[in-house]
This record gives sequence, structure tokens and C-alpha cells, in this order.
Amino acid sequence: MYGYMYGYTYGYMYGYIGGGEEDDGGEEGSDERSDERSDKGSDEKGRESDEDKEEREEEREEEREEEKEEEKEEKEDGQIVDMDKEEENNENCEMKENSDTKENEGGDEVDQGGDVDKGGEADKEEENEEQQQHAANDEEEEEQENSEEHKSGVYYEVDSSDSSSDSSPPQPSALFASTMAAATAHRSSGKLHHDAGSYPSAISSFELACDTVSEALLRSSPSGAGGGLTLEEIKGMVAEYSTCRLHGSLCCLKSGDYSKALESAEMATLKGRESSSSQPPPSSSSPSTATGTTTTTTGATTTGTTTGEPDSYLSEYARHVPVGILARAHFRMSKARYHLSDLPSAKEDARVAAFLGDEKGAEFYGRLIREEGGGGLGGGDSAGGGIELAKSVLSKALKSLSKPSTRRSIAGVCQRAEAGTVMGVAMMAGTEIKQEQAERIARVAKGVTEERLERAVVWSGRVGRAAKIAGKVGRIVKKVKWGVIWILLFAVSAESACARVMEDMVDDFVKDNFDVKLMEGTYFELAYHDYTQPRNLCGCERSVKVVHTDTEPPSIDDLFTLKCPAGANGKDQITHLKFNATDEPGRLDGLCSFFEPLSGNDVCPDYLIDVGTRTQGEPYPWLLEFQCVERKNGDLLFAGVNMYARDKSEETLKEMMDSAVAHGLGDFIDGGFPSGLKIVNHTECTYPDPDSFA
Repeated sequence: MYGYMYGYTYGYMYGYIGGGEEDDGGEEGSDERSDERSDKGSDEKGRESDEDKEEREEEREEEREEEKEEEKEEKEDGQIVDMDKEEENNENCEMKENSDTKENEGGDEVDQGGDVDKGGEADKEEENEEQQQHAANDEEEEEQENSEEHKSGVYYEVDSSDSSSDSSPPQPSALFASTMAAATAHRSSGKLHHDAGSYPSAISSFELACDTVSEALLRSSPSGAGGGLTLEEIKGMVAEYSTCRLHGSLCCLKSGDYSKALESAEMATLKGRESSSSQPPPSSSSPSTATGTTTTTTGATTTGTTTGEPDSYLSEYARHVPVGILARAHFRMSKARYHLSDLPSAKEDARVAAFLGDEKGAEFYGRLIREEGGGGLGGGDSAGGGIELAKSVLSKALKSLSKPSTRRSIAGVCQRAEAGTVMGVAMMAGTEIKQEQAERIARVAKGVTEERLERAVVWSGRVGRAAKIAGKVGRIVKKVKWGVIWILLFAVSAESACARVMEDMVDDFVKDNFDVKLMEGTYFELAYHDYTQPRNLCGCERSVKVVHTDTEPPSIDDLFTLKCPAGANGKDQITHLKFNATDEPGRLDGLCSFFEPLSGNDVCPDYLIDVGTRTQGEPYPWLLEFQCVERKNGDLLFAGVNMYARDKSEETLKEMMDSAVAHGLGDFIDGGFPSGLKIVNHTECTYPDPDSFA
């Protein structure tokens, strides 16, 4: 929480905070100020009328711009797909025949549409029919993977039989060309085995393809012999590796080996453990058992024991896995966990897949919700099915509307809603709506503003009549089935990364026993993931906290110091910070006016995820902090992780790192910019006397 404060004061000095975001924020701020000036001097009805006219004008302009962008994107997508068109066409025909002969329901499904039943009868299926349906869905999944997953990342394939390609693309390196040719051959062999129903042989072929790619990536890694791969070639290899892992996972699902299916899908993210079949070849550059320090590609130094197990050497490439492949991997993990009866984890993976944009993940997430809630949107009477789901979701949404941050997030999502978004949410709800209906909902959604949501809170008696309102909505849903999409659209928009922190990440001990007074004292920052801190220039970070419980709310004066450059010869940089406790246990609010142009708020929430003790009344040995700031439209702007401890031992650092992973911070650390943790070296550090700055 302290790094971003420092970043505002010193970030521009050292060039770590760019001006691009500020420009965006300036435009947004200008738009808001213009809107405010136009609103003044008119009554409520007049203002609403003017707003409606302006919104209609903006909608028409946005629609024209979006049509142009869509045409441009379609052309670009066509260029990518053409590179693998012949293989995809052959594969699609074969897999379509397979699907048609294996399951009669295969012909009743909508291709490329998330396997939605044309008749919209998902709420009437029996459990055995549903299982058959999902078996048929698996056949279509692989058909879509080549087009969807290859679009997701920088991917181009080497065809060893044709060397007369255009000279415009850069010539691939020898390592890349030979690796991709061999991997493609293994993958093609795997598909032939798959189509013949020989899943064990198919899995072996896909694993051989992965071995080929992983060996090349090992050679090109900083710790390897060096293969001279370009960044684009690395991305292409990563996409090939992850794609083959997903194919292997699908074969495992079909053969009933759900544990291996889960393992293979996890490995597709490059964060899961490698299997023994993927052991890198022995060489002088291979990892070996040793104790000491290692340096990652991000410059972060970690200390401990390296075991030579092959799950570590590929993890440095995890940031290159395309989002589409990550989404499909989470969907596969969800299905595997479902068959392994791990329903909570299956639901979480399906939710992640849905929010990453995987249509099948969205549909499966909706199925899990319906199974948990007792039916689909159309199933049951007013006491069950989708009506109960609607009541539950609306009640939660109305309660969250009392928070300005939630209203801002909901308004942002609604204003960006497109027909595809609405249809995806409908799929999660287990129903089908027509394109025209989705477009109509999207047009209305664009008129949702924070002010109108605030009036909705007042109209509902400041959320006191949520249950009664939910009951009315239940009766409406019975008449207009797709009307519940509105409710779910609100619910999805409220489920932002920042809104989920208190519910999903903060440790239960902190929620039940947090005492701000126990934070007082001196802490050393041992590691951080924070782009506002000058990563490679400064060091020796320390925080001295003084807690004031005689104020309302209780507050913390924080003297944050660091040296620039790091080391004994660096100059002390001093920053006085102030934070206020809140009604939410474990949450502090700090002032961060430098984010205001982009976020619309000068308050940055800081969450105490874990505190290093389970004993009530004990001063907190260490603090695992997480900051989450959203843009005005609800998108994630900044996510920071800071690890503070009263001592500087490696054991304490390991405890905090393990806790971060256990509490769900791994994706923020690995997936955000800059990737990974920066480990602070406190060797030869000296610290200023805090009393001299009182």
C-alpha cells in the first residue's frame, strides 16, 4: 500500500509512471466535467430528457464506429485463420462426422455458439440426457480449439513441406522451424489417433509434441544454452505447447481419466506441474539439485532449494499463454473437477473461464449454478428454478448498490454491453435469446448511469425492501423469461476483481478478529508486486506505523522510507502516509489522488489478506497486503501485493509467499505487470531514525 504513494511522489522522476494513462484519464475527466456543466441549471425531467437524447446520439455514433472496427477485426481474423485453414477444414469434417455418429444430439446444436440447444429446453433435460449432451459437446470443443486458440495469441505454424512462403514475414530461426515442424507432426498424429478413438495413443502423441516444445523452451531460457528465439517465436511455441496440453486433457476426459485430465489442463497454463514424461533432457544447463539463490526473468531473486523438477523451468513463460487458452484450460479443469466430485472448485474454474470469455465455460457455469439452485430459469414454479435464482441475485445486487463503487462498476459494464455479452450471460443462465432481443437489451443497458442506479437505491427504500422487490421480479420472470438477463447482467458486473476481495481472499481469522492496534510497530518490506515502485533502482524499504485509536475512525500514520539507489550509499527517501480503518475488518483506506483521473476516486482500498498469526491479541508478525483499484468503467486499473514483516528472515518470506498463493493472489502476481514478485535485499541497509521525522 505504500509503494503507490511513493510512486506518485517519485515515479515521474525516475520514469516508471508513463503519461498514457493520465491522458486517458484526462479525457474521461473532461467528459465528466462537461456532463456536469450540461446538467446544471435544468430540472430533473429536463435533465433526463436531454440525457436520453444525448445517449441516443452517442449510441448511433458508437454503433457506426463499432461496425467499422468489427469489419477490420474480421479481416484480421480471416488472415490468421487462413494460415491453418486446410488443416482446420479437414479436422472439422472428420470431427463433425465423429460427433454425428456418436451422439444423435450433435446435429441439434448450434455450431460456434457454445452448444446451446436450439429448442431452449435445457431446463427439461434429465441427468442422463445431460451427460450424453456434454459427451457430444466434447467432440465440438476440439473442432473449435484450432480456430479459437490460435486466434488468442501470436501463433504461426511452420509447414516443412512448403518453403516457398512470402518473404514479408521475418524468417524463423532454425530452432523454431525444426521444433514447430516436429511438434506439428506429433500433434497431427495425435488427432488421427483421437479420431480413431485410440485415446491413450493420442495422449502419447500430444505429450511428445509438448516434450519437443518444452525442450526448445528450456534451451532458450536464461538458465539454458540459449536458442536465439525471438519473443514472437517464444509466444508461438507457448501457444503450441498449451494447445497440445488441452488436446491431451480432452482425450483424458473422453477416456474417463479425470485426474490426468485435470493435470494436463493445469499444465496448459504453464503453472501446473509437469509430468514425468516431460522431463527435460539432461545437459549441463538442466536444473540440478542445489541450495542457494536463483534469479527469475523479472529480476526477482528467490532463495531456497531447487529440486530439478521440471515444473519450474516453464513457469517463466506463463505470462505468454494467450487469454483464450487460459479460459479454455479453466473450463477443462472445471469439467475434470466436476467428475472428481470437487464441485466448489469446479464452479470456481467455470466462473473464471466464463469471465475470461469462454462460451462453453459460461454455459457450464450456468449449469452448475442451476444444479446448485434446483433448476433452470424456466423450470419450476414461483418457489424454485430461475425465479428463486432471480430473487437471490437481485437481492444481493440491490444490497451492493448502496456502495458507490458497485454502482460505478455496474454502470460501466452496462454501458459497454453488446449483444454478444448479453447472449453470453443468457447462456450462463441456461436460456437462449434471439439476436434482436439481445441487441434491444444492450441498447437499454447503455443508458444505465451511476445517477440512475443511485435513484434506484432511494426508490427501493435504501435496499430495505429488497425481498419484496425480488418477489415482484419473480412474477415478471414467469411472464418474460429473458427479463432475468438484466438481473444476471447486474450480478456479473458486480463480480469485479476488487469487489470479490473481501469475500474470496481475506483470511477468516482477519475477518473475525482484526484489530488495527495490533499493526503498530516497525516492518520491513520483504517482497512486492507493485508497478508504482521504482523496481530496480531503490531498496531497503521500511514502514514504521503509529496507530491512533482515539480518532474516528481509527487511523494509521505511516513513515515509509527507502534508499535510492539501494544499498548503504543510497539517499533516504521519506514519505508520510495516512490510512483510515473502515467498517470492513481488514480494510484500510488510503489517499491516492494520483489515480483519481482514471478511477474517479481518490481513495485506494488496502486489504490485510493475512497477518501471520492465529492468536487473538498477538501483535501481527507480518502483513500480507493487497490493493485493488478499478477504472471508472469497472476494468482493473491497479493491483498491488506487498509483504511486510517485523523480521527479515527467509522463513518469514516463504510463509508470506505460501499464504499469497493459498489466498488466491497468485494470478495477480504472475499475470500483472510487471510479472512476478520483486524480492527486496536488505543486506547492508541502514535506516533513518523515525524520531527525527516526527
